Amino acid sequence: VGGTKRFTFRVRNDGGGTLNISNVQLPAGFTLFEGLKSSLASGESDTFTVAVNTSTAGVKQGNIVITNNDPDAAEATFTYAVRALVGQDNPGGPNPSPDAFEGATGDNEPRFSRF
Repeated sequence: VGGTKRFTFRVRNDGGGTLNISNVQLPAGFTLFEGLKSSLASGESDTFTVAVNTSTAGVKQGNIVITNNDPDAAEATFTYAVRALVGQDNPGGPNPSPDAFEGATGDNEPRFSRF
């Protein structure tokens, strides 16, 4: 327990037009370490990095919400659930990084491909 742990996510524009990103919201216990570009051309991708506060043990969870200009109203706000377990029932003792980060692939870079 202590410090921060970072996870990188990739956003890709699979649509035919420019995707303008107006906002990235994070749940409590998470901070934006590196943000996204404000617009992505068709086929372009970018990453953003989220830091998890590991100064106290516990569950950090909520939704990452990305607001964009996708003409499909169902995809104009993309919500991605995240959950980090910090120092929870770790038989090896305290752990300075999350024991688990649900919603992430093995390389901690899930692809947002619904845009």
